[in-house]
Amino acid sequence: ADLGVLTDRDSTRVSLGVTTGDLDPALDILAAVAMKPRFDAKEFGKLRTREVERAAAAAKSSAGYAASMILYRELFEVPTAIHPYSRYDALPSDLQKLTLADCKAWHKQHMTPKNAMLIAAGDVDIDAFAKAAERAFAGWKGDKPEQPNFTAPMPDAERHLYLVDRPGSGQANVMVARLGPERQTKDWPSLAVLNQVLGGGVAGRLFLDVREKRSLAYSTGSSLDELANAPVPVVLSAGTQTNKAPQAMQALLDNLERMGKNPPTPAEIETASRYLSDSFLFKTETAGALADMTAKLSVLSLPDSYFDDYRKAVRTIEGPAAMAAAGKYFAGDHVVLVVAGDAEKLAQRLTHFAKVIIIDPNKGFAPGRMLPYNPTQALE
Repeated sequence: ADLGVLTDRDSTRVSLGVTTGDLDPALDILAAVAMKPRFDAKEFGKLRTREVERAAAAAKSSAGYAASMILYRELFEVPTAIHPYSRYDALPSDLQKLTLADCKAWHKQHMTPKNAMLIAAGDVDIDAFAKAAERAFAGWKGDKPEQPNFTAPMPDAERHLYLVDRPGSGQANVMVARLGPERQTKDWPSLAVLNQVLGGGVAGRLFLDVREKRSLAYSTGSSLDELANAPVPVVLSAGTQTNKAPQAMQALLDNLERMGKNPPTPAEIETASRYLSDSFLFKTETAGALADMTAKLSVLSLPDSYFDDYRKAVRTIEGPAAMAAAGKYFAGDHVVLVVAGDAEKLAQRLTHFAKVIIIDPNKGFAPGRMLPYNPTQALE
């Protein structure tokens, strides 16, 4: 058997992979984990310490992690509150304050039958499974909790560049991001194709331009972070040498603007749509993958026919649809700029793009020294 518990931004999943003949005892274990956790105080203390150390180490050692902490904070800025998605991860100080009572209260509020779904993927008789589930989960009680407040995010209209200081680092991570549409948009197939054209692997524009042509990055690409209750971040990123970070930032901005003004060619659309359609089959190879896809439909409020409709849609994307989506979601306005790297070597050069705000990852990612915008500043 393979037991796992995973919490992401929108769901907690308790999963158990077993042979079909072991379904009944597996359901007993699954129900026990969901309904009757021990919440051992000694184990909680160990896990909390481990998480504090993990978060602190990530802030120091990973430029991508450090950049993402600021990226999501600024993308999901809300003037009068804290948006649920503004925390890419918990700060060590947040984790230190966490108590066992907090976890018990969270479990009581959120792990309820009215806030859950049970999924089985495999050679399972549905009637027998339903009876086994009713037996295993008998007596589970609890109401559906209230949703968090997903106030519409309002990123600052004025462009800023956030520089997460990593003294002495020979490498830097560069990110450019803006908010796109809600995940449930009918434009999603077009957006997926455009993202593939822009930064999807070795055929993407970013790889061919930023890495191959300009030699400004050892890795580069673009991504769409699927969120259930807010606009989806469209993120362009590059991992590069410290001295090339300003030029890499310029290259990302150039490609974002180009995508918005010069939509993909028919050949680019054909390559991207074929890849997305054909590679989709690899996501359905295991029972666990099918269960995850089914859960995704519920978490993201997508219809049961979504995946069939999606494959058909990406195969039939045409130029006008791609052009319209490119103009809406790949414009260069309202972008958040983040660089994680050595501030001493980069701060002044990065004022070419916007006012630079230096961030200290060792002090809760608090903003510090600021440098004014200087469009005449040389990049090299």
